[in-house]
Amino acid sequence: MELRLTFAMVAGDDFDSSTYMPRSLVDLSLEDVTAFAMEEACALDPAATATLGAGSIGKGASGPGVELVLHIAETVLNDGASAFAWGTVLWSVVRRIQQRQPRGLVVQDATTISLLAAAADASHQQRLVGASVGVVVPLSGGPGLGMDGRDIWLTSFWLPSGDLWAVFTATDGRVLGEVTVPAPWTEERGTVEGAALTQVFKRLNR
Repeated sequence: MELRLTFAMVAGDDFDSSTYMPRSLVDLSLEDVTAFAMEEACALDPAATATLGAGSIGKGASGPGVELVLHIAETVLNDGASAFAWGTVLWSVVRRIQQRQPRGLVVQDATTISLLAAAADASHQQRLVGASVGVVVPLSGGPGLGMDGRDIWLTSFWLPSGDLWAVFTATDGRVLGEVTVPAPWTEERGTVEGAALTQVFKRLNR
């Protein structure tokens, strides 16, 4: 599986104008970027590797970016615990890179953004126990269309209760909002409708 993080180029970065491949980055060597990724990932997957390539940010006349690709052995990351664990790895990589030189991040890959959403806050770890990753969709833009800082992703998680937790994130992984939608039927509550459903919704979102 490949997890993809696309960082913006900043003044002073150098790249090949024909291929957009990065040559050098301000305050950060290309080797540092891949080393950071592998150091963090190897705690979960000792065989993980990382590569750098040309990326793009924006729509239409997009600008050049630096795409960091983390190659891991996992083929499916759809349970809450794994999503939180790998999301924590990705956030550690992002912070280490941005500590050297602040640069924008635009994630255009559904799996990657779902992991960042899962681990965006430490409190998510407990909530995701027994959960599974549901649908992950861009609400604007999208792979192949280009994305930038104006776009929003929706990541859904099915909770053990049967309810759906929807997390809205920016393309840099920041949580913009969240809501828990009650299932119309669960083992615990049975069938809920009308005013009772409204009350359940309010209780879940206090």
